Amino acid sequence: MQAKPTAKHQHSSRDAHGLPTIPAVGLIRLNDLLPFLPCCKTTFYTWLKQDKFPQPVRLSPNMVAWDCQKVHAWLAAQNQPTPTDQA
Repeated sequence: MQAKPTAKHQHSSRDAHGLPTIPAVGLIRLNDLLPFLPCCKTTFYTWLKQDKFPQPVRLSPNMVAWDCQKVHAWLAAQNQPTPTDQA
């Protein structure tokens, strides 16, 4: 008997339309987070070094994740008009 293939586990939530979303609370790993960010992985790591994005939580020596509440706050702040946009 052959083993059934298992589906890849998805960590992100889904909205009412079945589209992926970032959970409201908890932690999210980089591969689940990147599709929601307006940048590539290289730019993301640059932002981390420049403190332009929330720092990760270390889960183990080789594993980090980001606090979903901090990610939502950061995303909301990116959508706020700057003083130069209002002029």
